[in-house]
Amino acid sequence: MALKLDVRESMGLRQMKLLEADASAERSEAGKRDYQRWRVDRDAMVSAGQTPSIKLAIATELASAARRPEVAEGAEVCIVELPRAPQRPHGIRFGTLVHAVLARVALDAGYSEVAATTNFFARTLGASSDEVSVAVEVVSSALASSLVRAAIEAEQVRRETALAVVLEDGTLAEGVADLAFTEPNGDARGWVVVDFKTDVEIGGRLPEYRAQLGLYLRAIRQATGEQARAILLHI
Repeated sequence: MALKLDVRESMGLRQMKLLEADASAERSEAGKRDYQRWRVDRDAMVSAGQTPSIKLAIATELASAARRPEVAEGAEVCIVELPRAPQRPHGIRFGTLVHAVLARVALDAGYSEVAATTNFFARTLGASSDEVSVAVEVVSSALASSLVRAAIEAEQVRRETALAVVLEDGTLAEGVADLAFTEPNGDARGWVVVDFKTDVEIGGRLPEYRAQLGLYLRAIRQATGEQARAILLHI
């Protein structure tokens, strides 16, 4: 292929014509202004995107001493104590085991079902044989309580139910109710929300637990428009 010699250079002619047509720089200045407006709008959007639209918090965290007066106002909590063996196992693993079994077994489960479920969760948690045997007794005792019996007869029952309530400062508080069920309340009905606790002693943490259940009460009342009361079942 032969090259064409002495060809007139055309590179950049389009750009040159555009510049000649904008000799007064009106278009380029307008382009700069458009860019600046875009940049300001973009920076504003980025800044707005960095600001959370919802503040989330866990109910147990809000029930700490720092926020307790704010979230616990008006909370009335009934404490029900079940008999317990002295010197029994305690701690996070034991409490987790008991809660896991109570969340899984039927409320009218018999001893064999409780034992089988306890052994299943014990393997996943690495619980000791002593913890397993005591957990079976603790769960069986809880299921035999008049409180759980009332839940079995209730019109509606909720277990391990997620709850959420918006606080005055816009914080969305979330928690999980161990057990909730309806009960007659005059001509209407109300809710009973129950929280299981396996602590050796609850006295030192009672204000915290009241605040936690107070949040649950507010969430249920807001969600249903019905009355609610709270019970701490110390098992």
